[in-house]
Amino acid sequence: MHYGIVAIPVLALVFAGATPAQAQSTDTNAFAHASIMKGDFTSAERQLRTASQSLNDGPEVDLNLAAVLMQTGRYDEARARYRQVLRQDPVDMDLADGSSASSHDIARRGLARLEATKVASAR
Repeated sequence: MHYGIVAIPVLALVFAGATPAQAQSTDTNAFAHASIMKGDFTSAERQLRTASQSLNDGPEVDLNLAAVLMQTGRYDEARARYRQVLRQDPVDMDLADGSSASSHDIARRGLARLEATKVASAR
């Protein structure tokens, strides 16, 4: 199964490629896409935590929640979410630019950017 990833410009600048996910679904609220686009990370986190309790079929919620957590400086929790994606079976995800990547590749890139962000903020 392929899932869609939408690069969100607000976060893409901060994460330089740790792109939040949005499944190709009519229920985009489950993945907090609109809240993330508006920069409303409090609402996005609330939506994603609710979704994580009811959706067990893909990495989108964990990837988006990790991105929100990283944006709000909660690096340990973001790292745990990325690692949770790595414990799941990999899923092919379609990127906004038309290419595709494994959910594992996206999580690994998120972890790398997380570490780079932590190092930069420690200086």
